[in-house]
Amino acid sequence: MSKRKVIKAIIFFLCLGGLLYSMHNLVTFFINNHRNVNLQADLRERVINTPAPTNENAMPNEADDFVVDFDSLMQINPDSVGWIKFNNNQVNYPIVQAADNDFYLHRDIHGNANDLGTIFMDFRNNRDFTSQNTIIYGHDTPNSTMFGSLGDALAADFFDDEANNQITIITPEAVLEWQIFSVYTYIVEDSFSTPSFSEDEFLAFINVIKQRSVHEFDLDVGTSDRLLTLITCYGTGNTIWRTVIHAKLVSE
Repeated sequence: MSKRKVIKAIIFFLCLGGLLYSMHNLVTFFINNHRNVNLQADLRERVINTPAPTNENAMPNEADDFVVDFDSLMQINPDSVGWIKFNNNQVNYPIVQAADNDFYLHRDIHGNANDLGTIFMDFRNNRDFTSQNTIIYGHDTPNSTMFGSLGDALAADFFDDEANNQITIITPEAVLEWQIFSVYTYIVEDSFSTPSFSEDEFLAFINVIKQRSVHEFDLDVGTSDRLLTLITCYGTGNTIWRTVIHAKLVSE
């Protein structure tokens, strides 16, 4: 076989390998997504109610009579710390917390393997959302499940709908309303995933993240406020970029 034919054969098999790898990833995503859609539908049927709460641990969201039965949720997974709603319910999931930030990256709420993972709180945060900066992570997905819709907030007209300014987190003890004051994309760094600061550090952090925002928000934020940070990937592959949303607690 001539050298030219050898080179063509190598190129062909490299291309074929790349195609098969891409097809494998695509099929894996659709399988995981199908499982996740069914899992979330079953989970909501088991723990979400619209009538008045039937036990003292079920806290209603009075805005839309959305009730989470935390007794049932904790039976499913005792790592559960709350339920998050945002972006017209495109984000509508339980939040869990493990002993590290790796466990739920590729596990569903039952602890089974799933590349879409579960929405989870940083392991360093207080479970009751009383940290200075509570950080919540979720995967970016092509079909906008999990935190795949966070990127919508980068659009110029996203906040024309005033409801999109609010993030609701329901816990066993309270309904927490957070108002967004910063949205941006940035290269991975430790600062926006830091749960606690000194007062001077916190003020500097607030000033930096407000300056990074792609939108202007008329909202005062100070060192006495409690912040919520949502983080997901931005871009494709093993990207070092993140979409980041910051909000402050305005009601509980």
